[in-house]
Amino acid sequence: MNKSSSGMAGVFLTILVLLFALSAVVAGEEKVADQAKDKGDRQAAAEAPKDQPDVKSDDTKPKGAIEDKSEEGAEKPKEKPAGKPKQPAVKPQAKPSDKPKEGGEKPKEKPEAKPADKPKEKPSEKAADPWRQSALGQTKLGETWLGPVLNIEDLSGQVVLVEYWTCNDELSQKSLSWLLQLNDNYGRSGLIVIAAHTNPRPKVQAMSMAVSRRTNFTVLSNISYPDANFRKAPHVYLFNHKGEVAYDGPPSPNLGNAITKALNERPDPLLGDMKYKKIVPTTLKAKAGRLGDAWKMCDEKKDAEGDEGQEAAYLLANLDRYAERLFQKAESSKANAPDLTKDALTVLKLRFAGSPHGDNAAAKLKELEKDGAFQKELKAEKAYQKIARDLVTIPPYPRDRKQRDTWLRNNGDAMRRITAQIGEVKTLGKTKGLAKIEEIYDQIIPPIE
Repeated sequence: MNKSSSGMAGVFLTILVLLFALSAVVAGEEKVADQAKDKGDRQAAAEAPKDQPDVKSDDTKPKGAIEDKSEEGAEKPKEKPAGKPKQPAVKPQAKPSDKPKEGGEKPKEKPEAKPADKPKEKPSEKAADPWRQSALGQTKLGETWLGPVLNIEDLSGQVVLVEYWTCNDELSQKSLSWLLQLNDNYGRSGLIVIAAHTNPRPKVQAMSMAVSRRTNFTVLSNISYPDANFRKAPHVYLFNHKGEVAYDGPPSPNLGNAITKALNERPDPLLGDMKYKKIVPTTLKAKAGRLGDAWKMCDEKKDAEGDEGQEAAYLLANLDRYAERLFQKAESSKANAPDLTKDALTVLKLRFAGSPHGDNAAAKLKELEKDGAFQKELKAEKAYQKIARDLVTIPPYPRDRKQRDTWLRNNGDAMRRITAQIGEVKTLGKTKGLAKIEEIYDQIIPPIE
């Protein structure tokens, strides 16, 4: 028994020694692991300032940074983009501007911002206005010798009659009287008459001839119409409101039918394309020439609701544009034809009576009455027209000296009367009318004592 018990005790003791040794080994391994962990933490802490200098400052006060954001509001967001820890999220790293160069989707943005797209609008505008591409739209007007000064833009949407003529042809001289009749018959309906001289050299004779026929329309030195093709003057071209040729040929009594048709096809310059239903009585006044009454009625209804207000505002705008265009023509004729300026303002005063346009025309007429320089030009212009008509009735001064005595006996009294009229014009001072008189007088008739 003693031997067995002692043997069991020895085995037990051996087990205890082994357990103690095993625990010591485990404790040693844990200590080594802890030391290795501490060493790794120290190395990481030592390496952190080299790679991320700002991380240490942010990690030391993480709570304080949060408190600063909540208190200062907008100040801290400004500091964030400057911090390097957020560099991976910064947009420049993606560089979308670089990707288009590699064939990305961005090249589509360039055509949107291309300045080349804007110039394309101009051709579209021309295409939207076919009149600019029409026969009349491509025509160039020459120098204005007599009558209202016209620009090519003034002819847009109008019915225009152009006659090529020459003062050296008898038929052309007679055609001026015919043009005067057409202007009187159709001018109020919207016809624009232009006489274009085929030769710009005999300006004085042409002007004298035109004045002698009492022309009240525009006389130009020439018109460069690209499609003009005729052998002999006088020759007439009639253009409709689209700028298309409605008649091409010599003066004819049947031309009146073509003019009437062209005028009927042209949209009313005042009524336009509007289909009126609510202000029909107002449109009737406009058609009758009572533009002042029509203007007042439209002005009262322009703010009404529905179709009535729209129709009134539309017609009112057309009346304003029409009056403004007439004022511009009156102003453009002031220097070249002061008598036409006075006539145009008088028409405006009467037709737009009771409206601001009529009052404006009346005020301008009063200003012109007090304008001494304008009144002198007006008197000189009237004298020029009368003298020019008288000079045309006198035969040319003969070159043969043997015939001059006979010419003086037959025309001496008329020439002395004209000379006296010129003397009266000279008392007005230097005027454009006097310059035109002297130009005609010196070139057609030599001085007579």
